[in-house]
Amino acid sequence: MRYQYQYHNRPGCGGCLLVIALILLALGGAPLLIDVIGMLLAGGLLLFLAMIAGFWAFSFYIKRRVSQYEQGQTEARNNFVSLLVHILVKVAQIDGKITREELHVLG
Repeated sequence: MRYQYQYHNRPGCGGCLLVIALILLALGGAPLLIDVIGMLLAGGLLLFLAMIAGFWAFSFYIKRRVSQYEQGQTEARNNFVSLLVHILVKVAQIDGKITREELHVLG
């Protein structure tokens, strides 16, 4: 006898929400239900605003770190790197041809 798996759809949360709404109506009437819905909406709005503030703070932090890094790059360091690359190019040109391996090292 072969068993075949059958997928069963689980019920959604609509029934749970309906039961919760009925309990709230029974306990405090429409004002309690409206208060709970208002608190949920306000909490969602606050969470959304907190996420926007967190994103702004993170982007500000990243921009500040990049700016600090760029300011730390002195002219002497940039000249050193430029001269080092120039020396490596000259060494690669000594034999008159530049191979892919040499280009890979330079890149």
